[in-house]
Amino acid sequence: MGCGASAEKKHLAGPELKAPIVEPSAKAVPELKAPVVSPSIKVDVKPKAAEELLPECRFRIFHINDTYLLDNLPALKSCVKELSKGFPPSNILTVLPGDFLAPSLLSSLDQGQGMLDVLNQVPIDVVCFGNHEADIPHLSLVKRIGEFKGIWLNSNMPGFEPACPDNHLVQLEGGRSVALIGLLAGGGKDAALYRDGAFNGAAEKIIPVLDAVDGAVARAREAHPQLDMILPLTHQRIPDDILLAQKGHGFPVIIGGHDHWEVNEVHNGTRIVKAGEDAYKCSVIDIVWAAGTPRCSPPTSVSVELKDLALHPKHKGPPPVISFQPDEELASVVLKWMQPAIELAGAVLSDVDTTLSSKEVRDSESSLATFLCTAMKETCKTEGALINSGGVRGKKVYTEGFLTFADLNREVPFPSANVVVRVPGKVLSDGVAASRATWREDPPKPSALAFHCDNKILVDPATGAVLKVNGEDLEDDRLYSVIIDAYMMQVNPVFKVYADAFPERIPPDDAGRPALPILVQYFCDQVWLKLVGAEHKGDVDLTVINQLFDEVDVNKNGELDAEELQQVIARKVGARQASTVLVRQVLNAADLNKDGTVCREELQRFLRSESKTRGGRH
Repeated sequence: MGCGASAEKKHLAGPELKAPIVEPSAKAVPELKAPVVSPSIKVDVKPKAAEELLPECRFRIFHINDTYLLDNLPALKSCVKELSKGFPPSNILTVLPGDFLAPSLLSSLDQGQGMLDVLNQVPIDVVCFGNHEADIPHLSLVKRIGEFKGIWLNSNMPGFEPACPDNHLVQLEGGRSVALIGLLAGGGKDAALYRDGAFNGAAEKIIPVLDAVDGAVARAREAHPQLDMILPLTHQRIPDDILLAQKGHGFPVIIGGHDHWEVNEVHNGTRIVKAGEDAYKCSVIDIVWAAGTPRCSPPTSVSVELKDLALHPKHKGPPPVISFQPDEELASVVLKWMQPAIELAGAVLSDVDTTLSSKEVRDSESSLATFLCTAMKETCKTEGALINSGGVRGKKVYTEGFLTFADLNREVPFPSANVVVRVPGKVLSDGVAASRATWREDPPKPSALAFHCDNKILVDPATGAVLKVNGEDLEDDRLYSVIIDAYMMQVNPVFKVYADAFPERIPPDDAGRPALPILVQYFCDQVWLKLVGAEHKGDVDLTVINQLFDEVDVNKNGELDAEELQQVIARKVGARQASTVLVRQVLNAADLNKDGTVCREELQRFLRSESKTRGGRH
């Protein structure tokens, strides 16, 4: 349904489920100057006196957040089906307040298409934006919004296109009216969450949640005068949710995302709930109005129970009781969508013309660690890259002449966030030197915290000081863009002092990406550069790009498809890098409008950009 579709509630699992009764709402508009509310089924609802007493009303909400994996969604579907029994269909709601299209290995392959399909089949009724929805190309995001069969809320990002509902009204059986709003962290102190141009430029217009909520509430109440309750879906840190609860709007509950751990706390009379990441648990939120309370009254009680859907890999203590078996039909759909990622595990990503080693990576400089840093630097278009030795785990010498996805997965298995930080040259130099202090002891000692650098950062082995960045002499006061594990900004003593002194320069962890998807992107882009002979050069000539296009476009229809590209990759790059799954990702890298093919203009734009930023850096 997406932003502008009918608000008829999706058919939930269970017997004889019917659509809810919802009021008509204003049309979605691009700016938030006027209310943008979800279109709904028109019904005749006559105003009734405020003192009218209503029967008991029970409203059950199923809530997950920050869900990057498909694995546990079949169990969620079973949970929703089982625990919806005894409730009118209109009094059941499933919500996901942000971060579901990215980041993950699968989303780097399909731009969130598989996730949206599975969420539709749970089904999830209402979502709002998370900051990681900006990680996929904007045209892909627009497609995902259009594919979503529920309501996609946006209450504080004016100017985002396509326009999404500012609020959404559901009337419950029992006479109660609930309006939902969706609030995304951004602007002010949270501006660093987003890269330049995120959300097609709309991220720069995000109104901070605490500044936006008064207007969002006012618009909801103006659009729906007889509300019993406003329910905020938020994607922000728990301290900001606590401040939101203290704003005085009397929210009975705030349903949140962004934090990856479980939260069930009461602040200023408002219960704040977060379910943790990846749907290992589901929050079941019960909201009750007792019989005999007037219309337009807040609920009598709000209670929360966290239901285990799967065993979290970091779980400690006795295993939880898992009561819900995965829905078999949805599990088969998940397996279908995961197939490209499964195939990728055995795919050769790159031939290498030298021996690489991650052995003794904690004791001294490592050729593989340097290689990985260089790849991450070039993919993220920074001036430098650092990776701590404890993050490189393979302990292997690669003599086969190629690297597979399985190799990379073994070397960088952790999903920790890598963020782009701007640091002065002096801080960069002192931070690297401090990290390698044990290497300079007599005798030298290994350290999991020692930094490895990309191949354009030169380090003095005697002092550990950085001498050159991006191949040029270090300038102490210059701010350099460096990609680094966000965790290390708090562990390295030099970087921690800097981060504490200049918090506005440090993106939050949630603004980063794991190393593995970054590296897969690097190798896909490198295939294109090899096809035009630009992997070791600077800017590539337009004539060369056109010659490649004509060579690949065998059927001369003006569009390159995967089958045509596969034949040329096998011939010019090598059969090992011409696997079907890798070719699809190589094509996707240059497919700027995400229509499944690459036209001449797209190839020109992509290769000119990639060759300028990466040529000559190996």
